[in-house]
Amino acid sequence: MLLNRHLRSIYFDIKYGIPIVRSYCNLGIKMKKLNDRKEFEQALELFHKYEHKNSEIISDVAINQALKSFTNMEDFQGGSEIYQRYLCRIEKNCFTLASIIHFYMQSGDVNRAQEIFNKSKQKTMGIYGAMMKGLIKNDMLNETVHLFFQIPNPDEIVFVLFFHACARIGTEEALRLVKKVLSNLPNSYRENSNILTTAFDAFIKCGDLLFAEKLLPKIKKISMSYGNLMKAYNKNNQPEKTLDLYEQMKFDKIEPDVICYLLLVNACSNIGILSISQSIFEQIPKSFLDNSYIKNALVDMWGKSSCIDRAENIFQSLIQPDTIGYTSMINSYGLNGMGIQAIELFNQMPRELILEETYVCVLNACSHSGLIDQARSIFSNITNKTEKIYTAMVDCLSRSFLFDEAQKLIDHFEYYHSPSPTML
Repeated sequence: MLLNRHLRSIYFDIKYGIPIVRSYCNLGIKMKKLNDRKEFEQALELFHKYEHKNSEIISDVAINQALKSFTNMEDFQGGSEIYQRYLCRIEKNCFTLASIIHFYMQSGDVNRAQEIFNKSKQKTMGIYGAMMKGLIKNDMLNETVHLFFQIPNPDEIVFVLFFHACARIGTEEALRLVKKVLSNLPNSYRENSNILTTAFDAFIKCGDLLFAEKLLPKIKKISMSYGNLMKAYNKNNQPEKTLDLYEQMKFDKIEPDVICYLLLVNACSNIGILSISQSIFEQIPKSFLDNSYIKNALVDMWGKSSCIDRAENIFQSLIQPDTIGYTSMINSYGLNGMGIQAIELFNQMPRELILEETYVCVLNACSHSGLIDQARSIFSNITNKTEKIYTAMVDCLSRSFLFDEAQKLIDHFEYYHSPSPTML
C-alpha cells in the first residue's frame, strides 16, 4: 500500500515535472530567437519570468543568452547582477565564461575581464577569442598580439583577430609579425579565405602593397577587398594602378560598389587626363551619380581635367553643398585660372563650412591669377592661421616677386612656431 502510494507520487513527479524541465530547456532556444531578432528586452523579460519561478533549473544556455541581451542593450549593471547570481555556474562553463569576458570588455572594464580570464582554468578558443576581440575593442592592440603568441594551436577566428590587430597597428614591426605568422600557417589554414583576406588587409595597412598584390588572387573576390587596395594605391600616388585594378575587377566579374567608383574618380583627379576621366565617368552606374560623395569627387575630377563647365554643372546640381563641395569647386576655379570666380564662390560660402583646406584653395586661386590684394584681404581676416595657410600666402607673394613681404611673413610665423621647411 505504502509502496503503491510512493510509486504514484513518483509517477506524478515525473508526469508533471518533465514538461516543466522541458520548458526550462526550451527557454534558451526561445531567448536565442529573440536575440537574433534584436528583441533583447523581450528576451530578458522571458528570462526573468522563468527565473522568478525557479532559478535553480535555469539552463546555462539561458544564462548565456541573458548575458548577450545585456551586452547588446549596454545594460552593464544588469549583466553584472546576472554574473553575481550565477557566478559559480558561469565560471564552470566555457561558453558563459566567454560571454562574460565579452560583456565586461564591451563595458570597458578591461581589468575585470582580465581577472576572469586569468582565473579560468581551461581556456578554450572561444575564451581566447573573446579576450582578443575585447582587447581590440579597447584599442589594446599590442596586448592582443602578445596574447596571440601565448595561444596553443590557434583556430581560424584567433588568426583573423591577430591579423586585424596588426592591421590596426600598421608599423614595420607589425608587418614583420604578419609575414612570420602567415609563413607558418598550419596547412589546414593556408587556403582559408577569411584568414587570407584579413592578412591581405594587414599588408595594405602596414604599407606592403607588393605582398598584398600577391595575396589578391587567393582571397575572397569581394568589392571591399579591391577597394582597400585602390585606396592604398591612391594614397601612395599610384592612380594608374587603381585603374589597372578596376580592369582586373571587370575581368574577375566583380561588381564595383560606390566606394570603388569614388576611388576611381579620385584616381582620375590625380591623373588629370580628360579622356581617362570621361571613360570612367561613362562607366559609373546612373544610380551612383546622385550620391553626394560621387558628385563632390566629380567636381574635383572635372576641374583637374580642365573641364570647368562640367565641374560647374555638377556643383550646381548639389542641393546643399558641403565643405568638400565648395572647396572642390573653389580649387577647380583656381586650377583653371579663374581666381575671381573662386573668390566670389568663397564669399558665398556659409562661414561655418569654411575649414583650413578652403582657405588654402582660395589663396592658391588668388596666387594663380595674381590677385595679391584679394589674397591679403582674405589672409588678414583668417582667425586661426595654420602652417598650411601661411605657406599658401607665402607662395602667393613669392609668385608675384614680393620676396621681402614673403620673408616678413615667414619671420612672423617662425617667431611663434618652429621653422617650416614648406615655406623655404
